[in-house]
Amino acid sequence: MKTVVGLFKDYGSAEHALGEFVALGLTPQQIGMLSSTRENTATPMSLLDLPGLGQLAANAPMLRMLDAANLKSSSSMQGALENIGLARDEAAQCVDGIKRGETLEAVVVEDQKEAEALAIMRRNSGIGTGIRERLVENDLVIPIVQEELRVGKREYEAGGMRIETHVASVPVDQTVMVREEHITVERRVVDRSVGLEDEAFRERAIELKATCEEPVFSKQARVVEEIRLHKDTTERVEKVHDTLRHTDVQISEIPATRGFEASRYAEHFKQNFESSGFTLASLAPAYEYGERLRFGTAGDDWTKVEGNARTLWETKNPGTWERFREAIRAGWSRAKD
Repeated sequence: MKTVVGLFKDYGSAEHALGEFVALGLTPQQIGMLSSTRENTATPMSLLDLPGLGQLAANAPMLRMLDAANLKSSSSMQGALENIGLARDEAAQCVDGIKRGETLEAVVVEDQKEAEALAIMRRNSGIGTGIRERLVENDLVIPIVQEELRVGKREYEAGGMRIETHVASVPVDQTVMVREEHITVERRVVDRSVGLEDEAFRERAIELKATCEEPVFSKQARVVEEIRLHKDTTERVEKVHDTLRHTDVQISEIPATRGFEASRYAEHFKQNFESSGFTLASLAPAYEYGERLRFGTAGDDWTKVEGNARTLWETKNPGTWERFREAIRAGWSRAKD
């Protein structure tokens, strides 16, 4: 886990950043707020009264991060900020910002979300830890920042197919031949004698039954077709277009306020450059550069100075060192007198 700390000029900007942190997936317990603002805020705040800082309002996560029970003064505030991971100079800058009425916001994030948290700090006019210029002892340290492009992947729904089945009833007519039997009774007039084989007077019952056919049907479900869904996976190359920012540094010399008089080199010019095609005015920058070079270096050894002097000269005047070398050395030598 990483703690990212930022300073905001006003509470509104810090509260807007809070909304973005929540959208990033942070819980309110991961976001600490501390401000001199004591107006009604969306975040419940408790009051702190610290010598050197005055009355401050802080939410519960910030009180927990800073171990509020041990906060007694501005120096203890700086120590508490150092304890959550800030460098000494960064913690001092945060304390100075609090004194000016700025709002301090601190969030605890997973390592992989640190860059996103810093981006939110900067986007809302906050300054994330490790980004602002700081004074270390007697040196002004200016960080050179360069953005890196990190390309990841996320899944999204790209559409698909839905199949719904419904039961439909279709009337069916079919013809079938059926057979029916019918019994008819027919009486005929006969005249013959009763034979011995005839049982003329025996009682009996005779039945003759007719039969009929009727259609009988049954239903059987059969699979007659299949619909199959298949998902194919392919890969393609996707080009990502964006712009990356970086810090450009331009270094320029500040001209010396001491007056320069090219006429002091008239004799040297006459002896060394009169027939070279140069004019005293055209060599004046070289003489002056030599003088300023002397004021910025220690010692009397030209061989130790020449290498750096040549590099700096050719930064502005590429390929001209050998032409102006003697004039520069003359200015360097004269400045020590």
